[in-house]
Amino acid sequence: MTDDQVFRALQNCGAVNIKSHFCLTPKEIPPGSGIKRHFHSDTFIAKDRVFEYARELYCLAQEIADRHLMQTQNRPCDFVLGLEKGAIALANLVCHHLQISGHDHVRAGYAEAKPGGGFTIGRGFARNYTGRTVLIVEDIVVSGTSVRDAMEAVRENAGIPFGIWAICLRGDADTGGVPLNYLCKVDGAQMWAEEECPLCADPKWGPTSVRTDINKHGPEFFKRMNLPIPL
Repeated sequence: MTDDQVFRALQNCGAVNIKSHFCLTPKEIPPGSGIKRHFHSDTFIAKDRVFEYARELYCLAQEIADRHLMQTQNRPCDFVLGLEKGAIALANLVCHHLQISGHDHVRAGYAEAKPGGGFTIGRGFARNYTGRTVLIVEDIVVSGTSVRDAMEAVRENAGIPFGIWAICLRGDADTGGVPLNYLCKVDGAQMWAEEECPLCADPKWGPTSVRTDINKHGPEFFKRMNLPIPL
């Protein structure tokens, strides 16, 4: 699959939303500060839509596995780690494709989000990580905060972050020096700090134009602003 074919697959799943008003997942700015800020955008990739289409997800996972094998000269990672919740299925399918390519040693697991932020690797997945390579897979990467937190969890369990693969990159992510690979990149998307959002300031749009039907952050925005949530 080419990058354009990947993007068309996302479009066919209804995952690509453009030219509207979206509230994004809060981001840690600057990275490592522990301070999360709210952002708005005119573009949103509804990654959950992809997981409704098993065949497309299967093909995207195969593409990640194939590119990973090519990149490593057929010497893949020991573990594939998905970030909950969206990338759990992706990690299992990437692992599946690596196994049927002759690499039976590869195993899959997932990192759980901690209530206070960051990730932990529980449920026995980390018991054999010592000195082993771990490929982190994610659906959409924006700022890189989640994958950095996942890498920290891998290192806490004596594993070696082997690289990062994502279906889509949206933004300029900071991954702490670990190579970030992606199947496609969304160019031209605008993102603004919530307090500086030009759509909120535009009378033709205004704060009430924030979409509430795409993700949970839209309704959260209305509650934060003490505005009635549109029906």
